[in-house]
Amino acid sequence: MSALDNYNEFFRIATGGAEPYPYQRRLAEQHVDFVRVQTGLGKTEALVLGWLWRRLRGEAAPRKLVYVLPMRSLVEQTRSRVQDCIGRLAAAGIDDLPKVEIVMGGDIGEEWYENPEGMWVVIGTQDALLSRALNRGYAMSRFQWPMTFGAINNDAQWVIDEVQLQGIGAVTATQLQSFRERFGTYGETRTTLASATLDTSWFESADYSLDGRITVCLSEDDLANANVQRITNAPKTLERLETSSESDIASAVLEKHRPGTQTLVVVNTVTRAKEICRRLQRAAPRADVMLLHSRFRPEDRITHANKLSQPIDQSGPGRIVVATQVIEAGIDITSAILFTEAAPWSSVVQRLGRCNRRGVDHDARVIWIDTGAPTAKSSQPYALEEIQQARTMLETLVGQDLAPAKLPALSIDRGRGLVLRPPDLLDLFDTSPDLAGHDIDVSPYIRDADDFTVSIFWRDQPPTSDAPPRREELCPATVGDLKKVLDELRAAGHNDGIRIADQFARAHAEWVPLTPEAVRPGLLVWLHVSVGRYDSELGFDLVTKARVNPIEPKEAAPAFHQTCDSIDGDQESEIGVAQTITEHGQWTREEAAAIVEQLSLSEHDTEAVARAALWHDVGKAHPVFQRTMRASMPDADQDKLWAKSVARGARHERKGFRHELPGALAYLAAYGSANGSSLIAYLIASHHGKLRVAPTPLPYERQGHTQYLLGNRDGDRVPAVSLSNGESSPEIDVSLAAFRVGTEDGSSTWVDRVMGLRDDVAYGPFKLAYLELLVRVADWRASRRAAKVRP
Repeated sequence: MSALDNYNEFFRIATGGAEPYPYQRRLAEQHVDFVRVQTGLGKTEALVLGWLWRRLRGEAAPRKLVYVLPMRSLVEQTRSRVQDCIGRLAAAGIDDLPKVEIVMGGDIGEEWYENPEGMWVVIGTQDALLSRALNRGYAMSRFQWPMTFGAINNDAQWVIDEVQLQGIGAVTATQLQSFRERFGTYGETRTTLASATLDTSWFESADYSLDGRITVCLSEDDLANANVQRITNAPKTLERLETSSESDIASAVLEKHRPGTQTLVVVNTVTRAKEICRRLQRAAPRADVMLLHSRFRPEDRITHANKLSQPIDQSGPGRIVVATQVIEAGIDITSAILFTEAAPWSSVVQRLGRCNRRGVDHDARVIWIDTGAPTAKSSQPYALEEIQQARTMLETLVGQDLAPAKLPALSIDRGRGLVLRPPDLLDLFDTSPDLAGHDIDVSPYIRDADDFTVSIFWRDQPPTSDAPPRREELCPATVGDLKKVLDELRAAGHNDGIRIADQFARAHAEWVPLTPEAVRPGLLVWLHVSVGRYDSELGFDLVTKARVNPIEPKEAAPAFHQTCDSIDGDQESEIGVAQTITEHGQWTREEAAAIVEQLSLSEHDTEAVARAALWHDVGKAHPVFQRTMRASMPDADQDKLWAKSVARGARHERKGFRHELPGALAYLAAYGSANGSSLIAYLIASHHGKLRVAPTPLPYERQGHTQYLLGNRDGDRVPAVSLSNGESSPEIDVSLAAFRVGTEDGSSTWVDRVMGLRDDVAYGPFKLAYLELLVRVADWRASRRAAKVRP
């Protein structure tokens, strides 16, 4: 009997022998919208393996699983668990298994969206994944935003895990699901939310209805299981410690700690966690003392997590772990003694799940650190009313058993951010900045304001296009802490030591000094190593001023589509080999055909992608582009129209020049009145993500009397290009009239055409971005193919 014939056997193989609980089997039978199950009962495996089981059996299941978590540390641990399951299935001879990729911080995980026909498990933080779903991907090139927007909103099963920690982000996820149902997607696209403290009423809105939504909880069959009974009735008695002193807390921890066991101390701020840890270490206890929070570089974070996963010698002194909210979800550890501050009730429940997790300790203790009546300041990063509510509940429970089955229910706030509405989403389809260079801020849809983060890295020199920031360098920090560092450096006259990328600079993105008005969530920020603010044991630390050791690269930067691309950067035309426009168009069409063959697109959409792929680079016939190509290849045939160059680092004579604009105009000149011409012209224009909806003149194009747009000028003559299918693009004189507000002859403007596609029931924002993705991926593959076969 095949493992795909029996889910129990499939689950046993994947988990290394565990029997699925009844609720886990129910998740394999059908899609569900909500999962409310206590901690420690295998939600991650249930959600991933249920989707994978249906997908492998050919049932209606999306191609991608997008697994959203509130913290970076949980991403790495979840990836490890999922990869272990997939590895066991592969060892058992099960084929066609998904690849796993993570998306967080500066790790944009390119492979998953470069291969839209593949099967993927994409695991990431709410910041990284929701910002991509909103077309404003954090810590990545603005010109790649539409690619991940298209990939992540189509043919995807979303899982929002640990909902209680995601706040407004979880609400945004359900709003996005309602918009996908309304505007349409390619393939099935669904969303499941999971938590031990899930309240479905959070999510009902004018857009997202709870009618017909399916919720899975523990059934009587689950509760009759001996393992479930032991976990849900795991005893732990609540005690109270009245103090706000880190010194008193450290003393109490040392007094209560039991040799041979683990004691866990969970507090609400990184600052307090560090101070308690310092005081414990000064006391030099025999037990190991560890600090765990989210503000470490990946290698250091993994080192700390690996220490935490090591078993404790029961005959030894044991271990004391001081942690923040990072401990509340996804980390499968237990403790005999748990110290915790008051927190939102959902967080308290999660912290309690880290004490006597398996129900084998009959004398487990929870010590509530009561710091007194809360104030708005002392409650941070939480809301005052949330702390007051939890504190009132804890006061009634002192001396009682806090087993999961005995915990009282408590209404939980859903979060304090903005609720995403349809007009907001439609506005986000356009990725152009406004005239002042500003973008729509999506952070209020992703996290509560106190949780906003940036990614910081340290080097001796700012990055270059050939050496962009790498994931292993990045350390998260709050926006508030970044502002403090910026203020200190500016006051000392050292603002050159803190920089961000300016993607509208000439040719290659420059790293310019950070200014207060430019600070926003999701930034990639370079700090000079002499600035300090990092320690491998403490993580990001405002107090530490010692020089930071930079992380040296372990591999070369990717050859294409750099994270820090600029408006007129065109590295994909500098592949180290020469190729004509005609040949590259043909190769791109072949790559597009290979992709769409594996997807369920209509005949009309398949043809649109193929034609856009064939025509996508005809705008490179523009004299500005050809002069750049010929100057970089003096020995090449000067009569041919070149798309790809042997040389690298060439610059166009006109700032900001984009070949996509004349390419789209050429197609409209040839087929402007034909059915589908607007779609194909849009796919040609958008194939670098730099000309999409409403292009505006760049700052250096607004001076003088001559009108330019993306380096193109009215009257520029672009010659015809012979295409491989026997067609030819027409010779045209560039006219920028369609890109102005209104046209003299009443014809459709460019914005009219694109808005018509965005609002067309046949496409909508999600499908349109997906087709955009397919053409761009085909272009990338054709370029790589040329570089490979003609080294």
